[in-house]
Amino acid sequence: LRKDLARSQRRSGLAAQRLAWQRPQRQRWRTRRYVLFERDDAEQAKERLRATGIALLQSIGRAEALLRAGEVHLDSEGRLKLEGFRELLGKLGLVVEDDDSQAIFSILSADGGVTVEVDDLRPKVRNSSLMNDMYSESFTNVGFTVAGALVFAAGLYIFRGPTS
Repeated sequence: LRKDLARSQRRSGLAAQRLAWQRPQRQRWRTRRYVLFERDDAEQAKERLRATGIALLQSIGRAEALLRAGEVHLDSEGRLKLEGFRELLGKLGLVVEDDDSQAIFSILSADGGVTVEVDDLRPKVRNSSLMNDMYSESFTNVGFTVAGALVFAAGLYIFRGPTS
């Protein structure tokens, strides 16, 4: 893994960006050029799944093109199974651990983690619990920031009074 990372750094000329703390066992979730995580507990696993979901959403057009072109294995009914999903992630340049890909696939599938309809992939990713949790957390953070600014402005108005 280190040799592959060093080789990709030399080819691309980009240094790896580390966005997480190091841990004793160095299992890494990475894209072709960047190491994104080097940690693993419940909260970090959730963040890793979110990052994978965001990366998948960002490349969903390319994913749909790969599926339409038949470059990813589908079952006999034209649906995406877990093996095909892992293959799709690989072709998109995302290297994801098996348990993470299985967790994301089970979130996206409506039938308990067995298959995902190819035509429903974009809305499933966009409306998944991974994205909804991230959006609600972002809105909460913005709300607290705005509320804090309003409280500060009210305090200034009370202590300084209206000035022109």
